[in-house]
Amino acid sequence: MSTDQVMENEEFQKYWLTHANTNAVFEWLRAQKPRFGVWSGKSEEIETVLIERHEPLINLGLALYATDLSDETSLSLFRNNDRTIKKAALSGDISGFLHSWVERHGILDEILDSFDAELLKYLLSNESIPDDLLVSLYKREKLFNSLTDEQWLTAIAFTTSNPRISTLLDELPWDGFEYFRYCEVFTAGWKLFETLPVNEKSAAVLSHLGENLVPDKSNDMDVFATIKRWKVEGNDESDGLINSYVKCRYVLAKLIGCGAWAVKDRFREAIGTEFESLKDSDDLALRLSYYRRFRAHEPEELRKLFEKDNDKFLNVALYNTNLYMNEAIRDELNKCCQDYEDPYHASSHLESFDAQVKRLTKEHPEWFPDFEGEITFDEVEDPLLRANKRLEHLQQQTKILSQKLIGSESENQPTLIDDMKTEIDNMRSDLSESNQQLSEQLSKVIFWGGWMGVVIILLLLSLIFG
Repeated sequence: MSTDQVMENEEFQKYWLTHANTNAVFEWLRAQKPRFGVWSGKSEEIETVLIERHEPLINLGLALYATDLSDETSLSLFRNNDRTIKKAALSGDISGFLHSWVERHGILDEILDSFDAELLKYLLSNESIPDDLLVSLYKREKLFNSLTDEQWLTAIAFTTSNPRISTLLDELPWDGFEYFRYCEVFTAGWKLFETLPVNEKSAAVLSHLGENLVPDKSNDMDVFATIKRWKVEGNDESDGLINSYVKCRYVLAKLIGCGAWAVKDRFREAIGTEFESLKDSDDLALRLSYYRRFRAHEPEELRKLFEKDNDKFLNVALYNTNLYMNEAIRDELNKCCQDYEDPYHASSHLESFDAQVKRLTKEHPEWFPDFEGEITFDEVEDPLLRANKRLEHLQQQTKILSQKLIGSESENQPTLIDDMKTEIDNMRSDLSESNQQLSEQLSKVIFWGGWMGVVIILLLLSLIFG
């Protein structure tokens, strides 16, 4: 009998959890994490069974991977004399209805009163931390109001690696207030650029925060004025992005020309006259922000910008996904890497370019129609995204087939048709995983698949009967 079968029976489940090897229980706990709520039914009994084993590894698994734990269990883990378990308790699920257990039972007060930086770091870098705590920290309200300037800046620095500040919503919620509350973390974070004192320490923290923070500013924020605030007289820009003030202005410029949506697929690319003006700015930081996000229409655009800023252009443009979508633009970017004369002969731009191409070939095979390697669609976990990519690749194959058929007979035709059949079968498999989420996309696939089938048949008949 497998572990899964055993765990379906409540009596067997409790017995197994009581006597199973600690490593097996830890792995079972880790396997539960993707689910919403580990426990079903008598959760407190299961928690009690595991806590009473007094096994450090099991306690670690509970702290890190269990969701919807009772306050009693959470507090028991945090009060553990083992500091590793204590930190794990602050790293696991600390969310809660209205308030988390770290708020309800004064844990946050204790940590802030003693300013235990190590514990505070685990708490503030936890993705499940309630939004209102992050907002209160950024606004220096409530419990965070008692922190010294140095402590406040340190606490802000702990949030720069929190995945929450860089996470877009999957879809726009129906409740406008819910959307506002979700985005308040972002807007409060960007407001710090207006309130923190202008110095090296603040610039270092804010530059890291801005790198990860979703670009979504409040309506009353004057971005250009805020950028100017971080333009320090006599500041040497020769080090480019290494300089904290340049970095600070660079991340702030992300707010110029960006869409105001913090939702996947609604987050628009950089557009507008203000954004276009960045490429002619006297401020290196603003030019770099443009290079990182612009979409080139002609290869000459890249060459002109490269000749202006050389390696500084390449350092950010190489990571601009927009520059890999078109073959001619992509080739020009490659030529710029080849043409750069590194005075120290240590340039790795070509290696970076190749690494980007390798990554994007897997993520966007439709951009590389001549790619001869294996297209690993299965590496894309999201079934909707995977189906979209298969469809885009199928459409590209159809174009190639049409050109072959119209031009002349080709021995590659059977292979192309077989590839298309395989892609259609794979796409059906992908679509079946997404259920209702993909209903609309499925309709599009059926429609376009039928249309392409008709076109292919007509082309074949035309070729056969002349």
